[in-house]
Amino acid sequence: MNILLINTASREALVALIHDGHILGQKSWFSDRTLGRQLLESIDEVLKEAGLERGGIDRIAVHRGPGHYSALRTGIVTASALAWALGCELVEVGADNFEEIITETVNNTPVVVVKPQYD
Repeated sequence: MNILLINTASREALVALIHDGHILGQKSWFSDRTLGRQLLESIDEVLKEAGLERGGIDRIAVHRGPGHYSALRTGIVTASALAWALGCELVEVGADNFEEIITETVNNTPVVVVKPQYD
């Protein structure tokens, strides 16, 4: 299963591609007003580096927070729209450390709506 992880819950945004619990690629950066553009570009970069098309994504995981309103909304809306457009599962994660986040991306039950937690 190929899982795209989007985490905009902290100042350092992250996109990662996970296959069967192993990280195939990731990119992180300090987010600013250009988060939306950088997020989409980073998703494309991580997929390209892994040799995967968007259609090869089976599940999208997004961090629900807590975090800054604008950054969380950007990540959640991007994840939700991509999941809907690609017809793949959407899951929300909320762990604090990266290892637990990876576990949640694989094990959490798919949702229809992600409920953000703001600072």
